[in-house]
Amino acid sequence: MTEVSSWATFTEFDLSEIADPTWHSILSKHQPFLDEIAAILRKEHTDYEGYFDIFPPPSLVFNALKQTPFDQVKAVCFGQDPYFSKNQAMGLCFSVPMGTDIPPSLINIYKELASDPTLKFTPPTHGDLTNWAKQGVLMLNTSLTVRQGKANSHSAWKIPGKNPEDSPRILKWRDLIDDIVRAVNSRKDHVVWLLWGTPAKEAFGSKRTSVRAAEIEIDKRRHLILEATHPSPLGANQGGWFGCRHFGKCNEYLAQHGIKPIDWRLQ
Repeated sequence: MTEVSSWATFTEFDLSEIADPTWHSILSKHQPFLDEIAAILRKEHTDYEGYFDIFPPPSLVFNALKQTPFDQVKAVCFGQDPYFSKNQAMGLCFSVPMGTDIPPSLINIYKELASDPTLKFTPPTHGDLTNWAKQGVLMLNTSLTVRQGKANSHSAWKIPGKNPEDSPRILKWRDLIDDIVRAVNSRKDHVVWLLWGTPAKEAFGSKRTSVRAAEIEIDKRRHLILEATHPSPLGANQGGWFGCRHFGKCNEYLAQHGIKPIDWRLQ
């Protein structure tokens, strides 16, 4: 019997689930954008029903905002897009639900944590990072949905113009993510930004193009930006991940500014 996707009954994003007033106001401002994406996702589910699903389920698309209220944000961590295999994506970058095999990138994250003697971290037997989110680590992907088995499939959509001669519009989740970043950047102080891998650096860090740099810039005078290669086996094994000490450096910076450090332990 084929499992029925929770996208089968999806109609629209329920913003009433977002209790935090800052996150709610940002999402409400993007209501037309969210309505348009909802229509695209409904059509995609209909077109591919029985062949491909969409991840994460609708109730977890904004899980990062549900788990980490704006006032509690201490650090921001970016992934590219959600895991695209069944029972993995849960709306928190790099995190998977209890009972799911730990992905290779997260295994390397655990190895790096365990190598820092200041953290006393023992790798757990699960990959659920909700405890980090509840302590103030905003765990965002730059795309909030993905088609099963196809990485980067929801990074952007081309929307045809009303007339044949009109250029198509580009619709992308990152427009919403940018507004979330702008709010944290401008309205908070002493946030640690964890940029791992080329996509994160191109979006918010040192690898931005001049056009991208004009669109968004994290204020280095108010915040700490830490960059490293991606913790995936391909990135980590080329150097630049192991030994980066981002988790220890994050805690040192927070403590220096009178902010309670993150307890990275997950047991």
